[in-house]
Amino acid sequence: MENGPAAKTQRQPREATHLTPVGLPAITEQPGFLGHPRAFWTLAFVELWERFGFYLMMSLLVLYMNERWQLTEAEAMKWFSYYITAVYFSPLIGGYIAERGLSRPIWVAMGAALLSVGYFGFALASKETMLLWFGLLVLGNGLFKPNIATLVGSLYAPGDPRRDGAFSYFYLAVNVGGAISPLIGGFLRVHYGWRVAFSAAGAGLILAVMVLLAFSRTYKPKDLAHAVLPGQPEHASSAARRVAALLLISVCALPFWTAMMQSGSSLAFWARDNTERSLSLLGRTVQLAPEQFSSLGSWFIILLTVPVTALLDRFSRGRSIHSSVKIVSGLVLAATAFGLMSLCAMKTGTGRAHMLWLIGYYFVFTVGELLLSPVGLSIVSKLAPPRWVGVMIGVWMMSTASGNRLVGVLGNYWTSWSHAQYFAVISAGLLFGALLLLSQLRWLRRVIP
Repeated sequence: MENGPAAKTQRQPREATHLTPVGLPAITEQPGFLGHPRAFWTLAFVELWERFGFYLMMSLLVLYMNERWQLTEAEAMKWFSYYITAVYFSPLIGGYIAERGLSRPIWVAMGAALLSVGYFGFALASKETMLLWFGLLVLGNGLFKPNIATLVGSLYAPGDPRRDGAFSYFYLAVNVGGAISPLIGGFLRVHYGWRVAFSAAGAGLILAVMVLLAFSRTYKPKDLAHAVLPGQPEHASSAARRVAALLLISVCALPFWTAMMQSGSSLAFWARDNTERSLSLLGRTVQLAPEQFSSLGSWFIILLTVPVTALLDRFSRGRSIHSSVKIVSGLVLAATAFGLMSLCAMKTGTGRAHMLWLIGYYFVFTVGELLLSPVGLSIVSKLAPPRWVGVMIGVWMMSTASGNRLVGVLGNYWTSWSHAQYFAVISAGLLFGALLLLSQLRWLRRVIP
């Protein structure tokens, strides 16, 4: 009887729950919009408003410090890098904290609340208290980011083919927030001042907190109180190889994060000082605010996520595009985008370039971003040992933090190097990361499912 069909039926649920991380109940509701559960779209809506605040802050911060606090461009870029580095380092701690104690939706709600207070404090308080509000923003992000990503991963069983697509759609929600926030922030800043612009970020997070508190009432971690069963430990060597793969991908992706954050640093100054921003509409000449160009990447993601995801799904039928190949391709495309900016700066010199150069940069870079960023997060959720999903997402974001720190290091050379040289150095770093990952592709194919 032990080897019969009944015994097999009894063992299957145990095997499935073993693959589900502790405290991460797999929600089993029927698929909804685009084949994904309703809970997924709730979390995507919350993420939209968190990213609204983040991208609004990112688009305004260096200009605010340069124009309002009278810091030099290099000093403003240095402070920007300190803030962004701390923001992306904090999920390592937040992921560890959330492995115990309260349920993850509550931790995420607490993070959103701290972010809201931080944005309002930044808007209304004086320069002397800025470190306090920066601290609250960093702490709030640490609780929010790894735990909401872990919640998304928990909605899909191991091996579910919808997982990569889910993170791509989740990334789409991220960039809806990123698309509208610089436009709204720039409009509010021009017409109502800095304080109203930053307050809009705090208001968006209040909405996110209310949605999260409602969501937490349907979240039942007690359903999988015994998710990891005694006597079924993960093989140590297998776990070590997967963690090593995560670390390798994180290191190779580091120059990508340095490149990505140029939209809030060097490219913000490029848009202000070296881009022709006049646009003729219906017989009127409109002057675009420099921070509004940073929304282009997000708008392209909104336009391209569904067709690129569908194209990859269609192309991969029967031949399977490996996740690491997507990341290599993303790095190469990002390098190409900065190569275009270097060529533009070489042609323009100290003058103003047509805005189509900057638009072209964001288009090429965005396609690379779609291949790298959501796929990388999906790989982390697949490979991380069950008890350490949140922590390993924190490690992935620590790679982002390290890349962001290099923004400040590079920023010291923005005014001493030519802009063409500055962009070329970033392009070279991206190509180096792609070649390093490409050299380990055979090993990665064996480790990553």
